[in-house]
Amino acid sequence: MKQMKFEALFLCLLFILLTYLFSRSYYSLFFLSLFVLLLLLGLLKEKNRLFSWLMISFFIGYLIIFYLDIYIDGFQLTPYNQLLVSQLLLIIPIISSCYVIRKFKIKISHFFSIPSRSSFRSVPINLVLLILAIIIVGRILIYFSFANSFAVYFSILLFSGTRAFFEEVIWRGILLTHIIKITNDRLGVLVTSIGFGFNTTLYGFSPLLTLVFILCGSLFGLLTVKSKSILPSIFAHALIILLLFLGGYLSIPI
Repeated sequence: MKQMKFEALFLCLLFILLTYLFSRSYYSLFFLSLFVLLLLLGLLKEKNRLFSWLMISFFIGYLIIFYLDIYIDGFQLTPYNQLLVSQLLLIIPIISSCYVIRKFKIKISHFFSIPSRSSFRSVPINLVLLILAIIIVGRILIYFSFANSFAVYFSILLFSGTRAFFEEVIWRGILLTHIIKITNDRLGVLVTSIGFGFNTTLYGFSPLLTLVFILCGSLFGLLTVKSKSILPSIFAHALIILLLFLGGYLSIPI
């Protein structure tokens, strides 16, 4: 039992380290750490070995995205369309992760379902979503009082929804499920939240926004665990991204 706990904690820390190194473009240390993980695969218990392969497939998926982004640059798409295509490419780490999980013949996620009835009666979940919805509606009304084009708002909404969906599927749907399997709910939420926050630095966010996304990741993780579904976290994630856009903290080329 102690060995399994040590292995699980080590893998969680390694996952956070790999996410940080990859997001900050420290590729030499990243590939060295990934090589160490490959050497350790034969020594790990089955659940930990599954999570290790899941990590490897996750980062391979992001490496493929990195090179495809360079390839897509040659098509001379408009900046917004190029950004949207880049978001759709997030399906690659999802597919690679699902492939590895199915090779182990187990369920991909415990959270690919409709929220349980009891979760709808949960005061904290309803309160969080209600507050977010009220803030968003207020910001939208303010935005439309100054905006001249509905197309601009629709573009922001499309980007927010697309990004929220794919990120929640991979972070809360897949990764959270399998980190919880080797640890527990609290550690699963913590690890995925930190990794999620570091992952945002791929897009040049400031340290402050990275911290904000770590906190947001904690919220999304709690919503997922409490509701046993990623749907509330997708909704909350999309609302928060939309709020950041409307508040002027984020921008897209439209």
